[in-house]
Amino acid sequence: MRFRVLNQTRDKVLASEAAEATRFTERLLGLMGRAELPFGAGLHIAPCNSIHTFFMKIAIDAVFLDKSFKVVKVCGAMVPWRISA
Repeated sequence: MRFRVLNQTRDKVLASEAAEATRFTERLLGLMGRAELPFGAGLHIAPCNSIHTFFMKIAIDAVFLDKSFKVVKVCGAMVPWRISA
C-alpha cells in the first residue's frame, strides 16, 4: 500500500509516496540494497521504535511517530552502518 505523509502542523508533505512495511520480512529488509531513494519516497515501518542502516548504500532521514502519528524523534541524514538511539 502506498500513501502520502503530511505534517499537519506545518502543512508540509513529508513523503508524496510512502510504502508501508508491517510484515516481519518487510520490516527486516526495509530499504537495504537500494542505490537511491527518489525524492518524496519513503517507508512507513510499523511497529518500530528503532532502526539501523546496516547494508544500506544511501543516507536517510528517519521520523519516528507515536501511535497517534505525532512526531516523537527525528534522525536526519543517517548514513550507512548506524543505529538510531
